[in-house]
Amino acid sequence: MREEWYKLSCIQLEWLNPDVEVDIDKYITDLCPNSPFGDYYPELIEEVLSRYEVDGIYVEGVYIPPGFCYCNSCQEMFSFIYGRPLPIEEPLKDADYNEFRQRSITNFYRKIRERVNKISPKTVVFGCGYYPASINLYDFSRYVDVVVSEEQWGYTSGYNPAEVPLWEVGMHMKLIRSESNKPVNGTTFVSKHVDYEYVPRSSSHLKLATMEIVSAGASPQVHTQNIFEVDESSIPILRQLFSDVKFLKPYLDSSKPFTKVALFNWMDPSDSKRMGDGIFQYTDRGIKGFYRALLENHIQTEFVTPRDILNGRLRDYKVLVMSDALYMSDEVVMEIKNFICNGGGLVSTFRSGWYTRNGRRLDKPILSEVLGIENYYSIVKRPNSIHPVVPFYHTYYNINSTGLIWRDLNGKVLSFQGSYIEIETDDEVEEIGYILNFDYTKVHSEHWLKSGYPGEKVSPMIISKTIDRGKSIYCATDLEIYSLEYGDSESIEVLTNLVKYVGGEEIELVKIKAPGTVEVNPYVSENSLVIFLLNHTTNQLTTGKAVRYIIPIKDITIEVNWNKRLESAFCLSKSNLDLKREESKIILTLPYLEEYDVIVLKE
Repeated sequence: MREEWYKLSCIQLEWLNPDVEVDIDKYITDLCPNSPFGDYYPELIEEVLSRYEVDGIYVEGVYIPPGFCYCNSCQEMFSFIYGRPLPIEEPLKDADYNEFRQRSITNFYRKIRERVNKISPKTVVFGCGYYPASINLYDFSRYVDVVVSEEQWGYTSGYNPAEVPLWEVGMHMKLIRSESNKPVNGTTFVSKHVDYEYVPRSSSHLKLATMEIVSAGASPQVHTQNIFEVDESSIPILRQLFSDVKFLKPYLDSSKPFTKVALFNWMDPSDSKRMGDGIFQYTDRGIKGFYRALLENHIQTEFVTPRDILNGRLRDYKVLVMSDALYMSDEVVMEIKNFICNGGGLVSTFRSGWYTRNGRRLDKPILSEVLGIENYYSIVKRPNSIHPVVPFYHTYYNINSTGLIWRDLNGKVLSFQGSYIEIETDDEVEEIGYILNFDYTKVHSEHWLKSGYPGEKVSPMIISKTIDRGKSIYCATDLEIYSLEYGDSESIEVLTNLVKYVGGEEIELVKIKAPGTVEVNPYVSENSLVIFLLNHTTNQLTTGKAVRYIIPIKDITIEVNWNKRLESAFCLSKSNLDLKREESKIILTLPYLEEYDVIVLKE
């Protein structure tokens, strides 16, 4: 139906994105910004603005997806700019092709902004952007006022927006906000397949989706998109949700995230010119894995970009986490070193800082001095996505530390799947964990084909170093990807301990006693503290499908470091909060949590 609709409605079929075969039956039904449509659309906007007073314009559905577009306009433009034909074989590995996709979208929005500024400068431009994608969010956002994200489409096979866990939606709202530095609108889809059929989502899904967006610092917008049928059963739920958002708005307008941990969103969008979308996807898995590990342990995080670091934003945080951040400039490195010397904590994993901007591997990481890495031997490459799990591809390691934070793991033999780096440390580091070698001469007589016993220490895996008032810690493998794919509880505990080890108790501003499926997002203003509680104890965390139901959680204890005079405390659900004060701490007990609740403390 959708393809027929486009074929009938488009003035020119060549405005669509064809694949390399230029087969109309295989056209993706987006409109190419380099075709005549790229001029027609801005002209249409100018005509509308000249006739009417328009508050805002929402631009969506203009992309160049991977492997597209091979229309005549794109082929001619690419050849003119780069002096060669548009690549056909593995285009995503072509640096010029990736840059061309980004420039095409940015140029389209530039044309729209020029028309809007010419006729109606006060009109707000809403532009649809994704992370990661062909859009260079930093450049694109210069020409829009609000970035609209449909992130529930971002991790799907085909058109099934229900597959992505909702905590990922919140994570990507934060990523887009950090990359664009613009307000973000997040989409609440009220049906399962908004383009093909109308299958209403459950009330639990609508509630969690909407509040996940709000708690991540974005504004929710309802998305139906089906023009043939609208099911009105969700309207009362949406009315209540937006009533709650309206009630919270005065408290959120002047607030900021209440967190001391920053994840380094290191990849400048222009780097895909050299590295391609594949590196975005790999990096995104690592960031996602670390984010989820901290989420499950109720440690709140935000994202910082290289631009944020150069603008002094690290002063707002206690810990900077670099998840396999391949490259960083000398200027960023200097800011990170100053951050550590002034009492900050650095967590670095795997290949962070091991490469130049052009992808050349260094002899040792650019931050080797603060990490305590003296020498590099080799990268031991092993698969980290094997189904079923093959024992010979497991790497074993152990923790050997007297620190209290490691006591539950100390002495245990642990394992992961994936690559690691063999390193030599300097004399000032504390070696906390070690990679263990297989010794196939000492195997169980009945199980020699199933596993080898780990033997001698091969190389340090986790090391820490104190620099002036701060501390760094380095993990020589991409443990965050393994923890994401397998949900290994011990790996998640190790990742969390890395952060706690360099950050101390200062990073846990809001502590709760609840399952890891309860998400906490606090916001603080001059005279209030707002705490979002989202209950992900659903079918979704295990299946990745749409939420059908939630399991309520009883008696959640919340401990807040709050040394201000407390005037009042209440929650959206109007539950009776049990509250007591202990010195500079406030301890609350929420008797019952369904999909979500929000606690407000007023000074």
